[in-house]
Amino acid sequence: MKGLKILNKYFDKIFVVTLHRSADRHEKINKHFEGVDFEYFYGADKMNLTMEELIRTNVYDPEKAKKMHRNNKEMFLGQVACSLSHKQLYKHILDKGYEKVLIMEDDFVPAITDETILHAIIKELPANWELVYWGYYHNEKVSPKMRLAQFYYYLMGGLRIIKWTPKQVSNIYPKKYTAHLKKAGFHNTTHAYAVSKPILQKLIQLQTPVAFCADTLLTELVLTGNTKAFITIPKVFDQEIFTEGGSKVSYISS
Repeated sequence: MKGLKILNKYFDKIFVVTLHRSADRHEKINKHFEGVDFEYFYGADKMNLTMEELIRTNVYDPEKAKKMHRNNKEMFLGQVACSLSHKQLYKHILDKGYEKVLIMEDDFVPAITDETILHAIIKELPANWELVYWGYYHNEKVSPKMRLAQFYYYLMGGLRIIKWTPKQVSNIYPKKYTAHLKKAGFHNTTHAYAVSKPILQKLIQLQTPVAFCADTLLTELVLTGNTKAFITIPKVFDQEIFTEGGSKVSYISS
């Protein structure tokens, strides 16, 4: 789409994480990104993996996954494959020496294509940003009820009843920054996000061995305050599963 071409002027590279067997989605992606210079990155397919082999080779650590999960849950095979795909891409970006990269998954849908808005978002980004959600769900607008819940989490975290520390609780919700950006909070999905070079080693280190879902890996850094992260206002990309008539299947993680 014409307006989205401005993304090529800002980012060194745009990747779309996909699988060889999800070729039926590529026609949609080519339409969404018509005129945009991007590259497909073929990730790890769960159909070619077994949990036993991933654990044996220390690619995935179920005990670490339980320890890091708020509710002491292990990961499903599809979640491990998705996380591994993103990790492989982080390494690829480092190897290529790219400084600023936009990462998409193959179920994204453009929500905003207005070049004026996109230009404003880019212009307002600070020089030292490390992570930007261009698409996200959860905690988008903060209500009084959510603030009350946050206070409750503070108490629970202070008493160590929940795994979140008071500092992590303080970072759950997004905070004002500029007209088209907020400081990121706890958000779901990795269908559209940007990374800069400084965050890549942090992500790879945390995910070695794999112990986080792709989106909770990002929120781990956000909640602990170990990255300079933002969300765009408004969100630029939706995820197909949340759009009317969109596919409910995720080849990458399901």
